[in-house]
Amino acid sequence: MYLSAKLAISEGLHGISIFSGLLLDSAPEKICAMKEAGLSTFIWGYHCCDPEFRMQMRNSFVDGLIYDKIYEEKLEKRKPL
Repeated sequence: MYLSAKLAISEGLHGISIFSGLLLDSAPEKICAMKEAGLSTFIWGYHCCDPEFRMQMRNSFVDGLIYDKIYEEKLEKRKPL
């Protein structure tokens, strides 16, 4: 188990926030390890501004993504009247 998971569990935290750059090479494995430990996972960092990265993280079942200008994504999905 990762040190961050051990620390979160020992402190009674519900989850951890992970810098997006740490997930570029093995995101599913790391997120799965946090889920197995019973922790929520939130991802932050400039990589989260990339729509492809966000989709990859959503497919890896993260609990939350923290990024700027979330309203722009919602505007793109809106259907015109």
